[in-house]
Amino acid sequence: MRASVSMGIVLCLAASGLACGPARSAGVFQCDGGPAHEGVFPPGSADSLGGIAWRFATGGIVRASPVSDGATVYRGSSDGTFYALDARTGKERWHFDAGSSIGDAPAVAAGSVIVGVRDGRIVALDAATGRPRWTARTGPERAMPWGHEGFDFWTSSPAVVGDAVYVGSGDGKLYALDLASGRVRWQAGTDGRVRSSPAVDGGSVYVGSCDGSVYAFAAASGKRRWRFDTDGRGFDSAKFGYDRKSVYAPPAVAHGRVFAGGRDGKFYALDAATGHELWRTDFGTSWVMGAAGLRGGRVFVSTSDGRQVRCLDEADGKEAWRFETASALWASPALSGNLALVTDWGGDVIALDARTGKEAWRQWLPRPVLTAVWPERDRIYAACDDGGVYALARTTRGLLRAVYWDSTLARSPKALQGNTDARDYFQRLGYRALDGAGLAAFLTARVSDAAPSVVVCALDGLPAAVTDSAAAGGAPLLRRYLEAGGRVTWLGDPPLVTGDPMKEVASLDQIDGRRPGVLLGVDFARANYDPQPAYPTADGRAWGVHSGGTGRWGIDPGSVTAVLAKDENGNAVSWVRAYGTGAGAGRFVLMPLVIPPGGHPANLLDVQVAAEHFVAP
Repeated sequence: MRASVSMGIVLCLAASGLACGPARSAGVFQCDGGPAHEGVFPPGSADSLGGIAWRFATGGIVRASPVSDGATVYRGSSDGTFYALDARTGKERWHFDAGSSIGDAPAVAAGSVIVGVRDGRIVALDAATGRPRWTARTGPERAMPWGHEGFDFWTSSPAVVGDAVYVGSGDGKLYALDLASGRVRWQAGTDGRVRSSPAVDGGSVYVGSCDGSVYAFAAASGKRRWRFDTDGRGFDSAKFGYDRKSVYAPPAVAHGRVFAGGRDGKFYALDAATGHELWRTDFGTSWVMGAAGLRGGRVFVSTSDGRQVRCLDEADGKEAWRFETASALWASPALSGNLALVTDWGGDVIALDARTGKEAWRQWLPRPVLTAVWPERDRIYAACDDGGVYALARTTRGLLRAVYWDSTLARSPKALQGNTDARDYFQRLGYRALDGAGLAAFLTARVSDAAPSVVVCALDGLPAAVTDSAAAGGAPLLRRYLEAGGRVTWLGDPPLVTGDPMKEVASLDQIDGRRPGVLLGVDFARANYDPQPAYPTADGRAWGVHSGGTGRWGIDPGSVTAVLAKDENGNAVSWVRAYGTGAGAGRFVLMPLVIPPGGHPANLLDVQVAAEHFVAP
């Protein structure tokens, strides 16, 4: 049913009779952790990084921050689809075809998921099924003051308080909608597009505008209470050659103060009642794009070209600490326990000690991360320009990561094709580089301390010190490492299957499947050198394997713990062999590189996700 509603908005109610399931939680879950955008989340069960619990691939770039109600992760994508994913497994529960890109965080309340769509619609979906409950359309998008401002990636994320939804629009207005029906309660105008996400606190709604101002409106009526003009309000962006006017950042509100930054390079603290400026911090020409995190009398703010996170005193703006990054930061910090979690254009998810600003850990993702993370008890949900939604595992002991590559063995005539690409990829991700001697030392240390660790082998030849039983004085070092809980991700032919890693295969009698079988405890009796078409299994997709291709050395699926890919004869060509049970078990993961003719490895992201795959206790 379609009906016109006054004040320039069209409301479309979902057809009657659609199931409206109960809310998954009695609470409300929304952008930056709450309607005031303080960015505060409950502390986690642990503050170290244990790896990647799962990755879900969408069909487009993801710049909409995730929101979770504890059971389901909700997020949109530039592919025009909104996804609901199982929070534990990453499996899709349902999806909704929005027909237009989604660039904002949703709000989950009263059994509905409220989603803003790039074309100006606000859609309420049933949280259990994804079926539409109502749709509201805002007005035509306003022109930008200059016309070349750029980086207009996001739309306003809705804020829910009580039975009202507050959301900005590209038509320059702030809307208050009825949560149950989508009916317009009021609308209030600004002089520019409203990409800022509104903050609600103490009966007022605060929002920024691309006109360079921050506004306060009465939450009940929409009556304007004040307008604060940033320096950008008076700037002509054409004279700078880039946007110096817009306020994209969501305001954050606490203790009677409103904190907001803009593209004018300033960060402002305002009196929430009057809009009067209390203090400011000047970041030069560096934009402030995300909401500030607010906790314990401190303000955590990140900057774009300034490439830094600063911790300021809430009362006067005095700096407590700063952290420099290598890339621009656009998203809001998330505060959880002792951690301040930030993301950057370099693909980093960085955990800082919120008390000191020192780096606790970082997770490297393959493309820019322009979204804020959503921390929960034992997970941190993030998204990336590679189209992936990631669940990072929080653990008590962090994962040590290394990549093995030896210059001597790399000169072998049968060295793995693409080995330098693999080496460089994982070194860029921060993996520690190991040569032959370094590999032996690393494995020995992990056998001793049992620290969680993974080694990606960018070569399929190993030094005798890690494979020779005699040299090790018993079981080979590699096997002892696996049985001590270590993880190995292997990219080429099974270890030792062709004998001496420096000797080219001159005849088939050099191939012997018994050697890797003894080393790994895997039956290679039926392994065959011939390449066969291969495809991922359901387990493989859960481990992040999405690429097909060809596979060799197919083995009996019953001889391994999990099969990640099978050939057309049903043999396992990519697999996992566990050494023990549970989260602490060692794992050998065989995941051959996929290399197009004359090209470079096409599945290094799959390898990364499998290498860092976290098995929950």
